[in-house]
Amino acid sequence: MIEKLSFHPNLADKPHAAYIGFQLCLEGPFSALCSDNVWKQRRKDFSNYLKKSRVENDYYKTFIKCSDRMVNIMLESSSGVDSNALCAAVAHDVALKSMFSIETSLVYHPEIVALLTRIKEVASILTLNSPIISPLFRILQPLADIMFGKLVELRKLILGEIDNQLKSNQQPLQEELPLSINMILRIRRDNESEKRMFKQLHEVFLTSGHTVGTKLANVISLLGVLPDIQERAWQEQDEIFGNDIRDPTIADLNQMKFLDRFLKECYRFLGPPFLAKMATADINVDGITIPRGTLVIYLLRFIKLHPKYWRNPNIFDPDRFLDEDDYLKCSYTPFGIGVRSCPGEYFATMFMKITLSKILRRLKLRPVEKDFRFEDIKFKSFLLLEVENSPMLEVEERI
Repeated sequence: MIEKLSFHPNLADKPHAAYIGFQLCLEGPFSALCSDNVWKQRRKDFSNYLKKSRVENDYYKTFIKCSDRMVNIMLESSSGVDSNALCAAVAHDVALKSMFSIETSLVYHPEIVALLTRIKEVASILTLNSPIISPLFRILQPLADIMFGKLVELRKLILGEIDNQLKSNQQPLQEELPLSINMILRIRRDNESEKRMFKQLHEVFLTSGHTVGTKLANVISLLGVLPDIQERAWQEQDEIFGNDIRDPTIADLNQMKFLDRFLKECYRFLGPPFLAKMATADINVDGITIPRGTLVIYLLRFIKLHPKYWRNPNIFDPDRFLDEDDYLKCSYTPFGIGVRSCPGEYFATMFMKITLSKILRRLKLRPVEKDFRFEDIKFKSFLLLEVENSPMLEVEERI
């Protein structure tokens, strides 16, 4: 059994305890330790809804609509843009529309946005202190309505809409149904518990919203502090679109080679700080035996910045990806590697390319703090490696 995980690097001395702790919160194909057969069924739920054809045909309009809304919000901001807060809202808006078929502006409510941006901190605390999770949840559960206000309102809205969709879709599993409904029908068909159902739905919401929102926010921050890179990315957009304000097509996205390289270089600095694989048998590596069942930690943060694999690793250089060297296969894994890698890579990348195309064509970004540079960026490990000191961004509309 091979499992993909990502945790705080400080967990290297007790990864198994942290893994169990995280398992109490979520129970889907990415976070819960499960047999191959169970994993395959849960992974199938995701794979069917994240395949390339579905992303391009079913989610494209959602990506366009949400990216337009994001650009308009940025333009309306007079005091600077907090990319973390805005991207958290937009990414969860995308998740609700694509995975749950739910339309709501509630994700843009300030209380919800504040909580969504804190999820990474709460999750990191929980994985670091797994013994406190169960008693802590029991203590806090009666206070949920008071503590989480609008977030509870959002949760009730989601469950209410799912219930309405179920009542109007009393039929066998069908691909045209949203992922959430298909999952519930499958879980009930297999007589799994309601508690397990809520955990899996919770994971859909987090994995399709939180990770995408975090990466997008960090990418926008890096774009803002790298003016030369931003200009090159805009020039590519200008070559493709000129003065045409149309939405980008799939063919347009495929032409954005520099934007592809920019995103790859962003992912080299960002993404999971490490992941783990569980040995299915005794493995010998350089004379050292790794026993079956051992959770092996790969320190991706260090591999992606190691001079053995990367030239001038601390320099932000998208053009390094002009060289398609074989060594990149295992030293560059922003979405994991192997059969249990993240199935949402195309979903996330397409949404980010559409959003960045819209931003680059309409806006110029720069830090409100004029002297802030890429060298001032600090990275911190939560569930993902991300920018710790994201600068507020000043927005100027391109003429």
